[in-house]
Amino acid sequence: LSEGSVGSSPRKAAVRALKVNTTASKPAQENNPTQWAINVAAFDTRSHADEMASSILIDGEQQPFVSDVPLASRQVYRVRIGMFASKSEAVDAMMQICPQLDVSDCWLENLPGNRN
Repeated sequence: LSEGSVGSSPRKAAVRALKVNTTASKPAQENNPTQWAINVAAFDTRSHADEMASSILIDGEQQPFVSDVPLASRQVYRVRIGMFASKSEAVDAMMQICPQLDVSDCWLENLPGNRN
């Protein structure tokens, strides 16, 4: 799904254990004012987003989470992975994670230093 595009049901219901090079995906520092997240999908219901996020298993600090995002006149729920201290770390992780999820349209987003 591209940014602004919202799905109505999770793409993959099967639990996926991902292998990610942890040297390229260090946790973002608490005092960093902005951090990077990988946006994997967006849904029109929280339950669908939660279902997808809970089906993604990643060994390490960077875990999937769901964010409520206002988009136009509605609320959407984005499945994200992160947070990453730098854009280059996020790009490296995205290049590993998204193909393993069979998602071709992940995108990065620079966010405030805390989740949600």
